[in-house]
Amino acid sequence: MPIINWLLQYAEHLGYLAVYGLLTGSSFGLPVPEDATLLVAGYAASQHFIKLPFLMIVAVLGILTGDNLGYWLGRRHRDNIQNFLFRHGHKILLTPEKVNKIYTTFRKHPDWTIFLSRFVVGLRFIAPLIAGSSGMRWREFFFFNLIGAVFVGTLIPLAGWYFGQNLAAISGFVRDFYLIITIIVIAIAVPLVFLYKRRKAGRVQSQP
Repeated sequence: MPIINWLLQYAEHLGYLAVYGLLTGSSFGLPVPEDATLLVAGYAASQHFIKLPFLMIVAVLGILTGDNLGYWLGRRHRDNIQNFLFRHGHKILLTPEKVNKIYTTFRKHPDWTIFLSRFVVGLRFIAPLIAGSSGMRWREFFFFNLIGAVFVGTLIPLAGWYFGQNLAAISGFVRDFYLIITIIVIAIAVPLVFLYKRRKAGRVQSQP
């Protein structure tokens, strides 16, 4: 893909900036291959064009920037976003029934929905818009979005770094890799979510 060749060609000089810009655009809904970008960036780190720890930090920041732009856009234009999805969502395979179901799920389980949406290719860039337009609080959105961004922004570049020499072979197994990531993420995140809800409940009970 041309965008992958561009990233590799300028990795030495624009590596971090390119990764940040591409991931911000991808998370905001632009047609940028997020998974391929992260894999190739990890490969560039294995070739010593960029440093892996800094790459991971920049990747997480890029994802968070794009997702938060989407959240605030959805929050600021709440009615317009909802009307647009109900009227034109079918163009991206989102019927009004599916859109209504997504909003209902967000309102009932905003934490798990925003967290797991980061691992669903077709939902990851729509989720922040829906989160903002559904009235989800920014603190909750940021917390669970951050967890997902950290896992995606660290594990996929790490895979690109480790399997760099076989990048073409492993790029076809991104879905399987996401499944493994999801299992690991859920195993780690369940205790975090439990502690978060317990602390939240404690604050409510302590209020007069």
